Amino acid sequence: MVVTTPTGKSVFTRVWVSKFAVLNLQINTGDEVMWDNLDETTYTLVEMDRKIGNMTLPNLGKAKYIFNTSGNYKIGLNDKYMQQLAIQDINVVSPIISSISTPSETPVVTNLPVSPTVTTTQIIEAIDTSISTPTPAAPGLNFILTITGIITAFILRQRYK
Repeated sequence: MVVTTPTGKSVFTRVWVSKFAVLNLQINTGDEVMWDNLDETTYTLVEMDRKIGNMTLPNLGKAKYIFNTSGNYKIGLNDKYMQQLAIQDINVVSPIISSISTPSETPVVTNLPVSPTVTTTQIIEAIDTSISTPTPAAPGLNFILTITGIITAFILRQRYK
C-alpha cells in the first residue's frame, strides 16, 4: 500500500434530510473529505466494500477522512437502525504530475593502455513549449526560445505544485 502525503485540500459535503448533498465526488489522493451533518440524527458512514473503517457522523456534527489510496469508494449512510438511507460515490484519483527534464550526468570510462580516464557527458533534454516557431532573425534565436520555454515550464510547475 502506498501512503500519500496529505495535500491539505479539504472537500466539504453535507448530509441533510438523510441524504448526501453531493452524490459524486472526484478528489485527488491525499485530499480530505469532510461531512457536515445538518440533521438531528447520528449516522454511520460505511464504505460498502470495506476499504476503510466505519465513521460516526454525530447529529449536527462533522466527520472527516483523508483518502490516501486511489480508487472508487461507495459510502453508505446508515441511521441508528442501520437502515441504508443514501450512497455517495467518491472517485479518488492520482494527480497527474508532469516532469520537467533536468540535466543528468553519465560517467564514461575510457580504457587506454597507459591509464584509464573518466570523462563526464552531460545530457540535457529541452522542452519546447512554443506553439509556432518563427523564422530566426539572428543566429541563436532558437536557443533563446528553447531556454525561455524551459524556464516558463519550471515556473508553472512550481506555481501549481
